[in-house]
Amino acid sequence: MSAVWRKSICSTVARVICVTIALIVLLFSLTASGAETAEKTVLFFPHGTLTFDERMELVSYSTQAGETTLDGILVDPGADGAFLLDTIGHQRFWDMNTWDLARVIPKPGAPGPQQLMDYKAFDDKVEVITRVENIQITRVYTPQQEGLRVDASITNLGRHPVEIQGINFQLSGIAASEHTAFRFPGNVPYDIMRLGDLRHFAVRQAAYCAPLVRVDEGESPWLNLLFLNQQEKWSTALWRDRDYKLHAAFLAMAEGLLKQNETYAAGPLYLQNTAQEKDPYAPVRALYAAQGWQPPADGVKPVGPMYSAHPHGTMDSGFRDRFTMDEYADVLPGLADMGIENVWILPIFEHTGRGVYEPTDQAIIDPRYGADAQVRAFSDAAHEAGIRVLYDYVPHGPYPNDPLAKDNPQWCSVHRSGELQIEWDCVSFDMANPDYQRYTKELVMDHVTRFDVDGGRIDCAMGGLSNWQPGEGRRASNSGILGGVEIVNAIRQGFLASGKQPLLLPENFHPLPFYAPVTDVFYDMPLYRAMFEMRQKNLGEKAFAITLSRWLADEYQSGVPGLTRLRFLGNHDTVSWTWDRARATQVYGEDKAKALWTLFSFIDGAPFLYQGDELSSIYDRRTGLDLRPFFKELFAARKAHLDADMDISYHPNDTTLIAFTRAGETGRVLGLVNLGAEPVTWPVPDGADVVLYGEGRLVNGLAQLGSYQSLLIQLP
Repeated sequence: MSAVWRKSICSTVARVICVTIALIVLLFSLTASGAETAEKTVLFFPHGTLTFDERMELVSYSTQAGETTLDGILVDPGADGAFLLDTIGHQRFWDMNTWDLARVIPKPGAPGPQQLMDYKAFDDKVEVITRVENIQITRVYTPQQEGLRVDASITNLGRHPVEIQGINFQLSGIAASEHTAFRFPGNVPYDIMRLGDLRHFAVRQAAYCAPLVRVDEGESPWLNLLFLNQQEKWSTALWRDRDYKLHAAFLAMAEGLLKQNETYAAGPLYLQNTAQEKDPYAPVRALYAAQGWQPPADGVKPVGPMYSAHPHGTMDSGFRDRFTMDEYADVLPGLADMGIENVWILPIFEHTGRGVYEPTDQAIIDPRYGADAQVRAFSDAAHEAGIRVLYDYVPHGPYPNDPLAKDNPQWCSVHRSGELQIEWDCVSFDMANPDYQRYTKELVMDHVTRFDVDGGRIDCAMGGLSNWQPGEGRRASNSGILGGVEIVNAIRQGFLASGKQPLLLPENFHPLPFYAPVTDVFYDMPLYRAMFEMRQKNLGEKAFAITLSRWLADEYQSGVPGLTRLRFLGNHDTVSWTWDRARATQVYGEDKAKALWTLFSFIDGAPFLYQGDELSSIYDRRTGLDLRPFFKELFAARKAHLDADMDISYHPNDTTLIAFTRAGETGRVLGLVNLGAEPVTWPVPDGADVVLYGEGRLVNGLAQLGSYQSLLIQLP
């Protein structure tokens, strides 16, 4: 049955017939059909109804769960120095760093014109084709059980290549109110932003690629916006106009020379109406499951406490120690006794003294750390102590004059100018290059053979700088997110081919679900940064605890089910040169730091320590803070009373107490951690009278916790 009747052939009688048929089809909703009035085209599908205006711009999406009205979903290519529809300000990405995201600068006023070339309605989707100058824009709207999916692509119809710098997906003019609120779950900014508190056109932008924006109307869930671009990184920004209409931009940082008849795809974008959902994040998890984005089945689970170290000491002490790997193995029995199950060794590859993260060749162990036999002795000692060993792989590339770069120019990313791409004084290798991926896989296999390594932390796993001389079928920006996923997978395949059950920790800050199949532990920098920014805004202890509890709940509920997150208060970067530039005990004080480490050990995820967290003299010989007994007892309680597959639910309250329940096949436990200096109480259920861990106490059905104290209680 045709889904569209064109106005040019509709007489008055025909219009009546069309409307009648449309109402019948809407009533039964068995197959896609439609009705077109003088102004709008209405299309009906089993999973929702789409309404388009005379320009074939989407102006309404409705399901049983609710309706969203808007002015359109625009796709605006940044071509030859300008966004063709003039939706946002244009900028070059050429000289941005790997970790940079483009700023979204909205332009008030109506978008530029585009010529409607064609539109087609099928049983399951609608395709709209427009043209601006020599660029064809194709949008495909597909109502699905997981929400409305919008795919887009741009095609060069001209005779000459077009330089692409960004493809902007923009939801324009979503009908909202001053009470409408939005947030970036598991991301920063950490707060809930309300339109009534924002100036019009004042942008709120996510710090990391945001796969999800949650929109609520007051306290009621309303809408999930998901952007899931697997080609390159993107910026996510929201703002309101003078009429309190909400606008959302997802700027895919696509780069490349678009040749004649060549097509770049971006997206997809999903809209999920959640007004009728008890759990507004349930559709997100269902979508991830439908896409097959889940943690790998061939990796290490569960993941016990992790420790990061280097035989020459810590980064904040300037690597002052001079142990070889076999000498440093003397620390392993003590780490095992403390409950550490995994040790990540910062890079020990040849680096000529210029920095451990700037290796010359990762196939060569730097002689400062010993010969192969001494390095293997460390692994053997670790395995004897029941500890896995992770190497720190650095795929971003060596110095330009190093043999590895000079002998393999095809691996090097090239700037738009034709010069080599340089970052951290190193050449940026194209992680999407298949030959480089094969080399990396073989490198890992060699390490397993020589050193019996068990897994890896992957430095800069978000990809590298754009390569303006990419391989066939690739665009310049594919060396970013796509390359990052592929290089992690190459490392994974190296371990699997060697018969290892890998444990991989990619340094990827973006909470992207499509990293999950190659990631055993997510490097949860968003959590660290959220806490950092809370302190920068001088949140009081109560506001800090309330916000942290809500943020953790959002992260857990909106993320990939079963994903393990690394929970840390600091690492080699944050203690030395970025963010806090200090140890957790210096930032929070000893008591509050211990409370936070307790929280991170009892919620979902894997607790992490950086070398010296347990004994301050390791990084500062003038001090003598010894937390080894604390961590030993804490990690023992975690192992004895909590399972990795336990669900977690947080209990909001108006105190400094973070309260949560862990539940699984082995039982239920209540966790209470006071992040404040003042005492707090919490009512416990009848029969909950067994304290598994903690300094607090139970009195007459109340849990009583003093300053920065905690409790883990068995629930009946």
